[in-house]
Amino acid sequence: MKKLFGFCLSLLALFSLSACGDQASSSSSSVNNKLQTPTNVAISEANIATWDSVENAAKYRLNIVSESAGETKRVVDTNQADLNTFSLAYGKYTLYVQAVADKTSTYKDSDYSETGIKFELVEEIETVQTLAGTEVLNDEYVKWLGRTSFDEEKGLNLIYHSGSSFEVKFKGQKVTAELFATNSLDKSKRPYIVIIVDNDYENRVRLGLEAQYTTLDIASFAANDGQVHTVAVYKSSESTDSHMGLKSLTTDGTFIKGVEYKERSIEFIAASSSTGYGNLTTSSVTKTSENSDCMQAFSYYTASALNADMSIYSASGWGVAFSNWTTPKSASAFEAYRYIDFSYYLKKNENMLWDISKFTPDVIVINFGTNDWSYIRTGADQAAKDALMEQFICTYVDYLAYLHNIYPNAHILMMYGLMGEKDIYAASVEIYNRAVVNNPGLGIIQVVGDAKGSNSHPSVASHKAVSEDLIAKIKEMTGWN
Repeated sequence: MKKLFGFCLSLLALFSLSACGDQASSSSSSVNNKLQTPTNVAISEANIATWDSVENAAKYRLNIVSESAGETKRVVDTNQADLNTFSLAYGKYTLYVQAVADKTSTYKDSDYSETGIKFELVEEIETVQTLAGTEVLNDEYVKWLGRTSFDEEKGLNLIYHSGSSFEVKFKGQKVTAELFATNSLDKSKRPYIVIIVDNDYENRVRLGLEAQYTTLDIASFAANDGQVHTVAVYKSSESTDSHMGLKSLTTDGTFIKGVEYKERSIEFIAASSSTGYGNLTTSSVTKTSENSDCMQAFSYYTASALNADMSIYSASGWGVAFSNWTTPKSASAFEAYRYIDFSYYLKKNENMLWDISKFTPDVIVINFGTNDWSYIRTGADQAAKDALMEQFICTYVDYLAYLHNIYPNAHILMMYGLMGEKDIYAASVEIYNRAVVNNPGLGIIQVVGDAKGSNSHPSVASHKAVSEDLIAKIKEMTGWN
């Protein structure tokens, strides 16, 4: 592990460091509606940084300045931070702290603390070569994204949705994973994974899990170069096809502590659109898990371009209120959202509810309407269709209100048009107009898919084009660079 050397060596004299932003002194009270600058910054021998809480602060931003490698910024929710979790290289640093205002408040972010705390991280040798069973949940070593649950009987962590992932850091020549899969013998539904080593997306590896249990090297080098490497495994196929799980990880070197979450996070809630449904094939070919890759869909492209962690809650054929493709047809994505997976909602398994505190999105992108419309148009007459349409609109508005209530600081963006569902366009605008009354920050965007993928879904090229529009809209809403 990394150990603090010369704890709190000294408080720096007052000085300005341009790379740290505005470090000018400020009074203890708000100036121009600025939050108070954090005071009493300290670091313990266990590498825990603390400071006095600031009234009206929503979060705190740390600026960690290296004497040799520039600055690193991290955002935390409370007035303390474990520096061991930031994956900092060994060396000398200075810490500054800034209070961050709530997006919806009239306050502005504070200045950074005007004096910095100097500290040094030095290596303390610790070798961890195996993470098995509940140890794969060890958040000091394994980063998890997406909705998962631990199966006590099988001794593994189940992974459900497209884009869900686990990631570890290590020193050594290789890392081996033991993986579990449902529907492994079904060529059209078996889980597919994407392996990315050292964030090298261009040289990613994609493969299907063809057995219930598979052991494979997910990272391999010709020699141990002594450097810290990262390997991440993503589930690229969707939950309605199959699930997978992680049973163990082993390395011939050592796993490295320091799970690192990105400062931004995005959740995608949709039907087939964000899963990459049939995007690797043509419209005349039946969709399978092999020809569908969420890692080449607008969801991943958008999150990657914005340097955000991603979580997806999507299932093909589902609508907000109902669908012509699900059983029962009244299956509601709104009601299912409380559960880890759609399958648990259908079983009404109240033991498998999702703990929303595990992932707090800064942005939510929601895209529904196509599947609802497929059911609405089956109405016996126009009056029946109108009644179903109103139920769809009201349910969608309620869903948006629910999301705004549980994630009050999140920017919510409605997306429509990906499947060319023109009969639902007016309803989408009506939903926005009703919902924006209670959520003035709500956004809406119309996009256009090319219908060249399986069953008229977007192709990879179309997903890329759509992501460009989505990225621009999110930047406009959030002010992100």
